[in-house]
Amino acid sequence: MEGDSHLPQGITEGPAPEAEEAIRPPRQARRWMTAALAGIPLLILSLALPLVLRAGHATSPQERLLAEVRNELEEGDLEAALEGLRELLTAYPGSEEAGQAKEEFFGKAEDLVVADLEAFQNQSARQKLSLLDGFFYGGEYRGRIEELRSLLHEKLWLEAQCAMASLLNILEVQEDYPRRMTELLRGINYDLTDYDYDPFGTTLSMSFPKFNLIALFVPEIYEHDMFDLILHEWGHFVDYHLLDDAERAEYRRLREIPADVPWNLKDPDTVNELEYKSCPAEDFAEVFRVVVGGGEWREASVYGEVHNPKEMEEWLKKAAA
Repeated sequence: MEGDSHLPQGITEGPAPEAEEAIRPPRQARRWMTAALAGIPLLILSLALPLVLRAGHATSPQERLLAEVRNELEEGDLEAALEGLRELLTAYPGSEEAGQAKEEFFGKAEDLVVADLEAFQNQSARQKLSLLDGFFYGGEYRGRIEELRSLLHEKLWLEAQCAMASLLNILEVQEDYPRRMTELLRGINYDLTDYDYDPFGTTLSMSFPKFNLIALFVPEIYEHDMFDLILHEWGHFVDYHLLDDAERAEYRRLREIPADVPWNLKDPDTVNELEYKSCPAEDFAEVFRVVVGGGEWREASVYGEVHNPKEMEEWLKKAAA
């Protein structure tokens, strides 16, 4: 019959109110889901915007060059960084990035020079300082370059003083050399100089016994043994002040040097390398260095290395007494 229900009594069509409520999400959860879905576009935008901006910056040529300079500085490759800096300054001389790169380059190089000096890596410090000096010569960094140069000179001077003190202690205490000789050597004056004197391209130092002075040429001595330099020049002082003609003749005999070879160089400014290596006075200075200091023989004399160091040392002590 129309309108009659065939369901058992007590059963109604559709879900019961309790069941409908059970399958429907709680009202609070629905609000959270709605808020979360609404926030997704904002999240995507916040993540993408920095990437978009960064991509825009990466397309800037000056920014790219600045980044390259910074990368080279991080690697400690000053020469490569300098090339990038030159390119940036040439292409964009008045840009903010060029100014930043210039200051960062100098600051990094300055730190590396100081670190080298603290580690007594004088040659490395000198190379970096030369790089700075060549690029920033006469500019706004002139004062800071001079400060670095002063630090380098101080370090070299300290090294020279330590070498002198050690050598004098060896001569006086350990080796018992004549007092006359040690007093002579103790009274020598020294000078670190930038004077450009280098007839053979290898001049490291010069002695001026008449004026009681030894000059150490700063551009050349960074990577060389200070003991060897000082001992060689001391040999010239001992020759000039303590040897006489008879002792020089005896030395010629010991070293088999012909009597007709002039003892001293006539004109150091015009002499060639063979004449220098044939000079008896230079041979004596080298023999003095090896015999007194125990250093290795260098190819600085045509008369060859010392084959009788003990005999030569005894002769030297006797001649200098």
